Amino acid sequence: MSKAQLINKNELPQEPSYTAADEVVSPVNACPLNDDEKKEPKQEITGFYFTDINGNPLEKIAKEEEVMLVIESENMSGEEVVINLPADNVGFKYKGEEVTEDKVLKLSIGSNTEKIKLETIPRRKAANANNESENNSEEKADDTGTSGNVEKNDGKIEYTNPANNVLTWKEQTPKSIEQAIKSALQSKNPGKRVEGKVADYVAQQGKEVKAFGQKVKNTTSNNIAGDIDVMTESEIIEVKKSVSSFKKGQVDKFTDTSLPNYLNPDNKKAILYIDEPMSEEEKTAIQSKIPEGTVLTNSLDELGENLK
Repeated sequence: MSKAQLINKNELPQEPSYTAADEVVSPVNACPLNDDEKKEPKQEITGFYFTDINGNPLEKIAKEEEVMLVIESENMSGEEVVINLPADNVGFKYKGEEVTEDKVLKLSIGSNTEKIKLETIPRRKAANANNESENNSEEKADDTGTSGNVEKNDGKIEYTNPANNVLTWKEQTPKSIEQAIKSALQSKNPGKRVEGKVADYVAQQGKEVKAFGQKVKNTTSNNIAGDIDVMTESEIIEVKKSVSSFKKGQVDKFTDTSLPNYLNPDNKKAILYIDEPMSEEEKTAIQSKIPEGTVLTNSLDELGENLK
C-alpha cells in the first residue's frame, strides 16, 4: 500500500525534493539512458497516469467514480514527492477528503511503481459545492441556450444537468435512427408502434429525427432517468398511445431544470403526443397535469402544426 497523505500546502518545505508536473495527464515514457548516465543512477519520475480500478489506462477520466493514480520512478525509494494533480474535468478525494489548492498529496516512495486510489468529483459539482444557492424555488428552463454541459464519449452522450446529475444515452447515427424507426413500426408492442408512427411522420415533414427510442440512465443515482421517444433539432416529443398510459410528472423532466433527471440540455420545445382521440374533458385533465409551456397534441395534424 502506498504511503500517501494529504497535507496543508503551507506545511511543505520551501523547496520540496520532487514535484510531479501538473500538466502530465498521460503515460510518460522514460528516455533511454546513455552509457555515461548508467554509471551514476539517476533519480526520476518516469510515469504519471491514471487507470481504472481494474488497471486499464485512461486517456480521459469520464464516468469513473474511482481511479488509480500510478506513479512510476527509478532510484527514488525513500524519497518524498508532492503530487500536483492535473486540472481536468474532475476533482479528486483521497480517503474521503478533497484534494485542493491548499491541501496536496505527499507520497513517500517505497517502490518503482506506486498506486494511489482516488475518488473523483465532477468539476462542475466541485466548483459549486461551497456556492449552493439559498433560493430553493423551482428553476424553469429558458426558451433558448443550453442548460448544463454535454460531452460525447465512446459513442455515448454524457450530459451533466443543472442539478449536477450525469445522464447518459447512446449517440445515434441517421442510419441507425432510420432502422430503429422501421423496426418500431413493425413491433408487436402497440406503444412502440405509435412511437415509430410519430417519428416516421416527423421525418416526412422534412424534420431530421436526432434521437429515437432512447433509454436515458442517471449514472449519479444509478437509475433510469427516463426515455427520449422522439427528438428533433427543436422539439422533444413524449409519445403515449392513450390517456391511460400517461402519468403526471412524465414530461417534467423536459422542463424543470431543478430535477435530478432533467434531460433536455438544449431546452427544446416539449410536446406531449397522445395517439388515441380524447374528449375535451380528458384534454382538460391532461393539461392540468403537464408543465406550463408543454404543448399537448392529439393527432398527427396537430403535431405537424407545432413543429418548427
